[in-house]
Amino acid sequence: MPEGDFLDQPIIRIRAADIPDHRGRIATKEDTSRFPPGFILLFEAKTGRPLTLYNEFTRDVAVGGRTDFEKWKNTQKAYSDDGANFATFLHFRGKSLEAATFQDIKAYSALLSQSISSQTGQKFEVQTRSRRITTIVAFYEHAHEKGSLRRIIPPRTGGGLPAGLRYKAERPRAAKSVRDLTPEKVRPGEKINLIPIPVLRKALKHLGPQIHERCSEGLPTRDRLVCKSAMATGGRLISLMSVKVIDVLNAERRMNHTDPNELLVIPVKTKGHAPPTILVPQALLTKWLIYYRGERAEICRKVVERFGRNRIISDNLFLNDINANGRDLGNAATEDTISRAFSGALMAIGHTTLEKRAVRDSDGVPIRGQNGELMWAWVEVPANTFHDLRHTFVVTTYHIMKRLGDRNPWKTISLALGHKSQATTIDIYGKHVTIDESSLSDAVDEVLYNLDD
Repeated sequence: MPEGDFLDQPIIRIRAADIPDHRGRIATKEDTSRFPPGFILLFEAKTGRPLTLYNEFTRDVAVGGRTDFEKWKNTQKAYSDDGANFATFLHFRGKSLEAATFQDIKAYSALLSQSISSQTGQKFEVQTRSRRITTIVAFYEHAHEKGSLRRIIPPRTGGGLPAGLRYKAERPRAAKSVRDLTPEKVRPGEKINLIPIPVLRKALKHLGPQIHERCSEGLPTRDRLVCKSAMATGGRLISLMSVKVIDVLNAERRMNHTDPNELLVIPVKTKGHAPPTILVPQALLTKWLIYYRGERAEICRKVVERFGRNRIISDNLFLNDINANGRDLGNAATEDTISRAFSGALMAIGHTTLEKRAVRDSDGVPIRGQNGELMWAWVEVPANTFHDLRHTFVVTTYHIMKRLGDRNPWKTISLALGHKSQATTIDIYGKHVTIDESSLSDAVDEVLYNLDD
């Protein structure tokens, strides 16, 4: 649902809810008109008309018969956002989705290349622009394949036209005019940004005490522990924040005390089609258990004291800290919370850089000068992000394994990252492992488990 006045936006989003049977409900023989609970539907704000073709597209492609809400909600939300943005663009051109032409998509692509993100104040990243255009192209291909709309996307070369994004791997090559809509992709290795180990040490100290140093009712250790978990596993933030208590306790039963170097497999939520697990060192699992029986247990006791036993506590390992407000106490900590904590630590220790960003007003709208040009300003921001911990894990682990005599660490690292092949890992990180090891600090051998020393 849009923020502010209900009709401020030409396209509104409404999340589907499961309504029990009632006397006034119209019975249907088929279930084709139903959308699963949690599904985001798009409507015209002025007329209340649903964007039926686009809603069906996101149902067919994003949901695609999957029943687990957690497995399709993010994808479907992204598709809905992409559709809402394009429908809004068409609204101000006096058109609907059904009346759009290929020229409208080209104009939309050109506009995206010059537009400013309301979140970052910078131009949209290549991946964002490419995704938004690709989704719209897929929608019109899907609608044509279903016989709902005339063809407006130039046909692909060779073979028939599969419907939707589910068959992306099987699709023939798109026409050049379609490929020209999306910007050239940045090579994976060009996005790698490593965190200097001395900087990481300082940031961790700023985030809180070590897990074994914390006393009862002491300062929280969660943020520091999550960051160390990223450096010890290479796990993405989405994976670490999805770890369940039950899986940690089950892993405890499998610990091999005769081999402290043995890794344990923990189920997690992941990105895309990566394996839904991470490999956790036993030393890290021990720290998680200390957090579970210490800091997390204190949070749970406070929830019971304040709200009684009827208040549901999340089964995720990492919870909002004990000082959270009444609404959030006992809920799972979010990715955004941890990401902000890490960025705040980097800012506090002075590990920053300057970025050129558009100047915006109080509503987030970019300000233009008298000549119509955007106004820009240099803004101090953290020099790294939480995701850079994953990249730093790869490079430091590679060097450590080479020092220990492993001639080809890529296989092990690729498995830890959940990549489909070693080639993917090498393509992303290959040019970064030629860095002189001394530049990684004298303590590189201790980085996985002794960052606190």
